[in-house]
Amino acid sequence: MKVYISADIEGVTGASHWDETDKLKPDYNEFREQMTAEVSAACEGALLAGSTEIWVKDAHATARNLIASRLPRETRLIRGWSGHPFSMVQELDESFDA
Repeated sequence: MKVYISADIEGVTGASHWDETDKLKPDYNEFREQMTAEVSAACEGALLAGSTEIWVKDAHATARNLIASRLPRETRLIRGWSGHPFSMVQELDESFDA
């Protein structure tokens, strides 16, 4: 099973103010860590459900927020912005099951 996840920092557990989502503000690192933990948990859940391939699009601001080393090795992380027409779901196509 092939899974696609688009992740944005707004909405992660505890984030309630724009300063928590802004890389230049002191609260950002805490919520970057939380975003990474939640995406990692979603990936682990997908693996437990039978996924063999997981693509994750970091879709917040610079698109360089997730800590790649903390994601499962089966994860393919899409970082940055390429100008792809699908933007926050770059590379999503009919080959994905979920």
